[in-house]
Amino acid sequence: MSLEEKIRDREVTARLEGKADGKIEDIYSLIKRLKKLNIDSETIVSSVHEDYDSELPLSIINQILDKEL
Repeated sequence: MSLEEKIRDREVTARLEGKADGKIEDIYSLIKRLKKLNIDSETIVSSVHEDYDSELPLSIINQILDKEL
């Protein structure tokens, strides 16, 4: 990941956390539910990305998923 991508990811994360802490919690909950159903990581990332209208970069979703493993 390039420096520019890291900066953008941090900005997105900060904006999301600042504006919608509940949304982040919703994403964690969705990931937990999908993992309990034994859904593979790639499908989880794709589903979350679609469910949140591509608002979150894939790298952020992957970071959340990694924290939940």
